[in-house]
Amino acid sequence: MPPHNLRQLTRRSLISNLLIHSRCPHRLPLTLAPPPRPPPLLATQQQCRTLSFKDLFSRKKGPQRPDTPPGVDTLNLLVRHLDKKLGPAPPVETVAKAIVGMIGYWQGRTMRDEQAALMLRGYKYVRTARDPEGKTLIPLPTLASTLMALRAGSNNQLALTRLLWDDLLAEGYTLKEVDIFYYVTGMCLVGYAREMAEMCRRLEGQFNRYKVWDKVLDGFVRQDDEAGMVETMEYLKADKRGVPNGLHYHPVAFYCGRNDLNSAKVWYDKGFADRKKTTLPFYIAILRACLRTGQLEWGTEVLEKLLKLSGKNPQIIMGKEAWEVTLQFSAAVGIGHANRMLKIMEARGVEALDVDTMNGLISGAISQDRYDLMERFLRVMSTRQIDPNYATLELQLLSHIKRSDIPSAISVFEDLKYTQDIPDGYTGDTPQQLLRRLAETYPDPESQKAFGVYNDLVDMKVLLTFDTILPLLNMLLESESLENVRSLLNRHIGHYAPHERKRIIDRLIEHAQQEKTTLEASWETYLLLVRSFPETSKNHRQTMMNHFFSLGHPQAAVRVLEHMNMTEDRKPNKFQYSAAFVGLGQAGDVEGLQKVQRMLNMDAYVEVDTVLLNTLMYAYARCGLLERAFITYDEIVRSREGPDAATISQVFDMCGRFRNGGLDRARNLWSKYRRLPLTENNIASYVEALARHEAWDEAWRVVREMETEQRIKPGHRTLSTLHSTFRRNRLLELEKWLETEHGEIWAEVKEELNATMNEKVPDKVEVDGEEYIFVDENTGKMAGEQEMFKTSLNLRGSEGFDEERAVRDRREWEKRKKVGKVGGEGIN
Repeated sequence: MPPHNLRQLTRRSLISNLLIHSRCPHRLPLTLAPPPRPPPLLATQQQCRTLSFKDLFSRKKGPQRPDTPPGVDTLNLLVRHLDKKLGPAPPVETVAKAIVGMIGYWQGRTMRDEQAALMLRGYKYVRTARDPEGKTLIPLPTLASTLMALRAGSNNQLALTRLLWDDLLAEGYTLKEVDIFYYVTGMCLVGYAREMAEMCRRLEGQFNRYKVWDKVLDGFVRQDDEAGMVETMEYLKADKRGVPNGLHYHPVAFYCGRNDLNSAKVWYDKGFADRKKTTLPFYIAILRACLRTGQLEWGTEVLEKLLKLSGKNPQIIMGKEAWEVTLQFSAAVGIGHANRMLKIMEARGVEALDVDTMNGLISGAISQDRYDLMERFLRVMSTRQIDPNYATLELQLLSHIKRSDIPSAISVFEDLKYTQDIPDGYTGDTPQQLLRRLAETYPDPESQKAFGVYNDLVDMKVLLTFDTILPLLNMLLESESLENVRSLLNRHIGHYAPHERKRIIDRLIEHAQQEKTTLEASWETYLLLVRSFPETSKNHRQTMMNHFFSLGHPQAAVRVLEHMNMTEDRKPNKFQYSAAFVGLGQAGDVEGLQKVQRMLNMDAYVEVDTVLLNTLMYAYARCGLLERAFITYDEIVRSREGPDAATISQVFDMCGRFRNGGLDRARNLWSKYRRLPLTENNIASYVEALARHEAWDEAWRVVREMETEQRIKPGHRTLSTLHSTFRRNRLLELEKWLETEHGEIWAEVKEELNATMNEKVPDKVEVDGEEYIFVDENTGKMAGEQEMFKTSLNLRGSEGFDEERAVRDRREWEKRKKVGKVGGEGIN
């Protein structure tokens, strides 16, 4: 029993003693005299700090390495001053200190490229500065140690490496062996093996021959420079010290990589003739090449020599990878050799084969298309009771896919999806290959199995890659399963790169523009596009708008423009408005034209110019609102830009369409513009306006005088316009003049008119499932029964001219002309 005068302490739980917030004092067990309370913290000091449960028990030993090297801020200030002239430049002593700090930070590690660029700028700034004793601000040994960190092979690191090396030589620095090694290593990584070979010949004797020449030869192999490699090997062989041990590996591995085993065998024999010690990679490279090329005889000889050598020489330690290669080669020779190799491995105390080792062997066999070898390894697994895991099933699945055995692949996939050892975050690369193969077979009936594989992958929480999405998307679009397309994209495209999302956008637009795609499907595709891809560009949206105009549905096109106006960063500019006005004018949609004009008036970000007003004037004219078109023309005239060539052609065309006063307007405008530098299109538009108002003689006079007055020779456009709008009963007179004055151009115009009039008219057309036959109103004959004139021009006096038909056509034209004078704002 405790004494009554002593208060019994209760045991507190561990969690109650943990320090949860930085503002809480350490909890101490209660004593007879409680400790004094600390003073209360100010409100600005009471900031909570969240700690993870693991951090509460971890004890960090020693100082922690900072995330960024010291001196980066100083170098950033220097670059900011040099590039943007912002702020004062740091003193050279401060910059030198920052560079020294950065060099120390990257000792023993490879420097990042962006920080190498910073150091390059800073070193250029301080390299010419000297201290009072005339020495460099950065010690030369410190500069030399920088070469160790410049091994990434980027352009910035290359420039910094060259600059440091040149300065070290210029300052008379005594090079150390490690300096030469790291300089050669960095330069050979970026393709300067020949330059390094020449330098090493000059510095021979100042470095470890094996280490440095090993890097040089490795550089030649990387550059695929056979001549440089052979030349270097011959130089080393001619030296009295001979080729260093192990360097024969490079030519052997070089030719093995090319599958040139004859040349590899030559250098293999040279290595033994020079009595040089061969290394383990020397044999492994040969065994892999023999396995690829099927030259197993030489490989067997090399394998026996490797086994004999590794058994006697304890310095040759065969790791797991080496044993896998030997076992794979032995299995290629035969199952008996594989069993013998397994016994040798057991006798030498090699760890028993596990499933990962067997998976590596199976993967190597599949990469070489040796499926018989793969089956042997599977039998070894079965004999030794090695249970396959999900990676083994993936390899089997891959082998069936490569052999186009889809039924077997689906069977293996069924086993794979129920495997219990699938890790979290499983990417399912091999099952996605199966899904791609099934989707690419559309419209083959077997492609329908892709839906089942896709649903299984969704249940396994696999995110499909872009390469898998694209063929699956093509299959769904071709089958018009837009609902499935929406579900597919919304589930998987969130993590795709911008260029991959752009390719999907292009595919959707391509599908919407196909001839077999219905209007409803095109609209649903567009909605899917803007909802799943808000980054759809203005040009893509304009493409969809023009597509709906081409389908004859301006309402949908206007809706696309309205959707653009609702976005924050995809609002329409003047080019989208111009395209909308042209499309609405061609469709004759007055209601849509009013909507777009109101939208333009409310748009504060678009500056209205002559090009935009030209399209608005065109839309008004094509919709029959000629008065509104002339009002728009007056706005162009009063604007700062004024009218351009397109404006002039357009207003002449409007004058030709305007019934009351159109001819007088055209003449007044001609008197205003005739002294200005006009284009042929302007003159052709005025000629057409005159001819529409039956002022044929005046139109002919304008064409005759245009070469002398406007310094423009009548071209194809002008002559074809004059001929097509001229009075029919005076065409012979006009044609004689055209033949005499402009014979070459007239021949081209005549050929084009003949080609146009010789186009065959279809006998019938199908509309809404019903056939309609074209019948000539004058002869009562069907289109196919009409006689073809020997000359396509319906000219009086020409062969095949029908006088009676010409009289009937003239009467009909006079009748239509009288009707056109009653009511209406204009004639077309």
